[in-house]
Amino acid sequence: MDPQEEEGYMYCPMDRAARAHARLAAGAAMMVMAGAAAIAFAQPFTFPVKPVRIIVPFPPGGGADYITRTAAQKLSAALGQPFVIENRTGASGNIGTELVARSAPDGYTLLSSSSSTITAAAVSKVSFDVVNDFSHVSMLGSSCLLVSVHPSLPVKTLSQLVAFARARPGAVNYASSGAGTSAHLVGEVLQQSAGLRLTHVPYKGNPAAIAGVLGGEVAIAMPNLAAVTTLVKAGRLRALAVTCDRRTDMLPDVPTVAEAGYPAVALTSWWGLSAPAGTPREIVSRLGTEVARLVSLPDVQQAFASQGAEPRAMAPGDFDKYVRAEATRWKAVVEAARIRND
Repeated sequence: MDPQEEEGYMYCPMDRAARAHARLAAGAAMMVMAGAAAIAFAQPFTFPVKPVRIIVPFPPGGGADYITRTAAQKLSAALGQPFVIENRTGASGNIGTELVARSAPDGYTLLSSSSSTITAAAVSKVSFDVVNDFSHVSMLGSSCLLVSVHPSLPVKTLSQLVAFARARPGAVNYASSGAGTSAHLVGEVLQQSAGLRLTHVPYKGNPAAIAGVLGGEVAIAMPNLAAVTTLVKAGRLRALAVTCDRRTDMLPDVPTVAEAGYPAVALTSWWGLSAPAGTPREIVSRLGTEVARLVSLPDVQQAFASQGAEPRAMAPGDFDKYVRAEATRWKAVVEAARIRND
């Protein structure tokens, strides 16, 4: 007996035509499945499909907040979903930065990163890596700090300020937007370079620091130029030097710190967008492309210029390299000065 007749199984041989038809049917089915998979794979990339929040780790009203809000409005219009600003302040910006570092890497939570993001992490014990825990999308713009004083202080140049402070060790104070921020470190570098002893007064954000100087609580302010250009032009602050590597068109008569004899104090203040590490490359690339487009728009350039900021985009890879170099530089400064904010 044929083995296939056992157990009541009746074998009915298939003729050649039927077998050929079956093979064709199976092949067609496989082609349909493959085609469906290819169609699914080839679906157009869509991002965003819901609102995106951008965490600004500083209070409303400062340079980071203004620059980021300007960019967010353009991103909302271009990508068809709201880009919502959320201010998460505290610990010199580290609280908001950590929130983003620990967020899902899906592109829907971004960080308003800045030079202060780097310096604040350098002086603090933090649970995140400011370089490796982020996919750095693009720079938005850059500016510099302004070494400025209350108009009542009897100095008109940086050299005069140095002489004034040197004659009063510890008695002259300076404001910053928080311990470990760019202004704090510039103040420390100025002290090292000029042989001074200043008293650091940290405030909660740039607006509060500026208000402290305007109110006469502190003598020196080193805020972002973007935040105080109008105050200088109105005579409410006296500008002594900019930390840029060249004079700025916004205040062309104000010398650079290098011209004033203190090149080590030079610092570029910048703002950008970063996402949690592991964010899909397509999302990072699309955001980077949109930033490059928006910073070329005349109204954005005008808005940034009104604050003393220069629109400046970087491709994600270039921006990542830039952030790494910044982190290395300021880590060295912090270690040399033994600055800690733990």
